[in-house]
Amino acid sequence: MDPSTASDAIAAVRDQIDDLDEDTMNCLSGIHGSVRQITKALVDLDLHLDERQFQQASDLGAGVVVSGFIALQRLLGELTSLGCRKTLIVEDLTKKLMCNPEEILPLVDALLASAEPSPPAMYMDPGEHALIQQRILAPKPPALPWLALVRTED
Repeated sequence: MDPSTASDAIAAVRDQIDDLDEDTMNCLSGIHGSVRQITKALVDLDLHLDERQFQQASDLGAGVVVSGFIALQRLLGELTSLGCRKTLIVEDLTKKLMCNPEEILPLVDALLASAEPSPPAMYMDPGEHALIQQRILAPKPPALPWLALVRTED
């Protein structure tokens, strides 16, 4: 593959690559927001259950948790579509340049900010992240403490 020909071919689809990148970054932002919403709601749900506040737990589960999962599912579907768009761009360039996709993909990825890994939990305040981690990893008391008092006969 001739580097100047590849550069010209990529320049011809640069608008498509930039649109894909912008759409992917927006989608990722939405996914991070949904994950944050669901995570916080699940921690709150867990707290309500521990406090035996069953109605509040049920309301939270039927509201925020369900709507968060629906939004996340929709956004993950959109992310799949964006992956297909990227594949089509790479396939078109592969046909034009008569080369392997493995040769084109790094050139396309180099133009995509969305191809760069993001730091863990960048979508969440570090203090909030630590609190959620602490809550998730905290040992749980027995769900039914009175069960330990019941004698079983062998």
